[in-house]
Amino acid sequence: MVLASVFWFYLGGAAGITMLLLHLTRLSTPPLYYQLMTLHGFAMPFGGLFQLMMGLSLLRAGFCYGKPVKGRIVELSYILLNAGMILVLLAVAMGARTSYTLMFPLPAAGALSENSGP
Repeated sequence: MVLASVFWFYLGGAAGITMLLLHLTRLSTPPLYYQLMTLHGFAMPFGGLFQLMMGLSLLRAGFCYGKPVKGRIVELSYILLNAGMILVLLAVAMGARTSYTLMFPLPAAGALSENSGP
C-alpha cells in the first residue's frame, strides 16, 4: 500500500506541475486545465494520502502485534482502492473534469482568466 501511494502521489504531483506549467506558458485550454485539476485533486488525497495512512497504520499494527497484519479485508481494501482510482483515471482520460462549484477558488483564478498568470 505504501508503494502504491507513492505512485499516486507521483501521478497527482505530475498533473499539478503540468497544470501549472501549461498555465504559465499559456498553452493550456480550460478543458485540459480542469482535467488536470481533477486528476490532481483525486490522486493526491484518495490514491496517495488515504492509502499511505492505511499502509502505515497496518505496518504499525504489525510491529505492535509482532507479525504482519494480513487477511481478506487488507487485500480487498488495497484492490478496491486502487481499482477505484484506476476508474477515476480512466474517467479523467475520457474527459471528466470538476465543476466550477466543486473547486470554486481555483476556477475563479484558473485557466485563462484575466487576473491569472504572469
